[in-house]
Amino acid sequence: MKKLSNNLFKLCLLLICGVGSAYAYTTVNNGATPNNVISGGMASNGNVYVGTDSGNIWQYVAGNGWSEVNRSRFNSEINFMAFDTTGNVYSATYNGNVYEYGQYNNAQVGLSNASGAGGITTMAVDNNSNVYVGVADGSFYVSNVNDDGWNDGGYGPMPNSGEYPTAIGTQNNGQIFVLSNEGYIYNINPDTEYPMWMALNTAAIGYFTSIVVDGNNNAYAGNTNGNVYVIGQNSYQVLNAGVLPDGSYARAIALDSSNNIYASTTSGNVYTTSVNNDSWMLIGESATLAAVPESLWVSGKNVYITQPNGVYTTPILGNKAWSKL
Repeated sequence: MKKLSNNLFKLCLLLICGVGSAYAYTTVNNGATPNNVISGGMASNGNVYVGTDSGNIWQYVAGNGWSEVNRSRFNSEINFMAFDTTGNVYSATYNGNVYEYGQYNNAQVGLSNASGAGGITTMAVDNNSNVYVGVADGSFYVSNVNDDGWNDGGYGPMPNSGEYPTAIGTQNNGQIFVLSNEGYIYNINPDTEYPMWMALNTAAIGYFTSIVVDGNNNAYAGNTNGNVYVIGQNSYQVLNAGVLPDGSYARAIALDSSNNIYASTTSGNVYTTSVNNDSWMLIGESATLAAVPESLWVSGKNVYITQPNGVYTTPILGNKAWSKL
């Protein structure tokens, strides 16, 4: 969001017309560690991946440390990363390509091929390894698993002038939450015979920054107005905890195995909700992070965030210092 929201660019969409050229991955462990990190997350096998503004992907394996996955890089910053349940890693670049690293041909092709500078504003992957992207011209696309092309399911661009997807949340019932920069919430079915953008809210709320969906298909979404929204199939409400502290808003949202909510904020802190979701509590030591955490996830009893110089973690309990992987 941080660059895409400030750079509205024209996009000549070749997105649905073909596949990018093959890309060979090589993994090199030379003792170096990542720098200029702008995206990241954890795969289902527990390995950590980050993308950098120079277009390279780094992998962290416990006991082995960091290694570069794509030594020759993509020549474009990696703004988004997503992971499916089988261990595949997906990377969306500023110049409009999506790359896969995993079981399918060891991640060899650029899934989208958009001309011009950029285009992808958000990305998500569902449990069936279908990839979804939002585009700056307001389009929403899906690439079905093992399918070389993209399609919009008949939806076309989002309904309001200047509106585009900023967060996509996949559900286990086949529905997709699509949230926008204009503050609207959509719950759509990519396979419907009658595609139509129908917002759950009649009035714009504010720029949606992030989303996470639980196993019951309820979503939790961050917004620049400082609230976190709980979104159901046909309704939404503000989380009882209220506005995030420090005049901040959520850059990323995550859940743990018990569906407790976590938010990394523009104040540089990470918060979680109390047992009753009626207040925010600080995670880790305050004011110890150098930059806003752009990516956030929870695994076991630890919280992980990205910083420009790598990945940091801290226990959920105890307000302990953040330590670098």
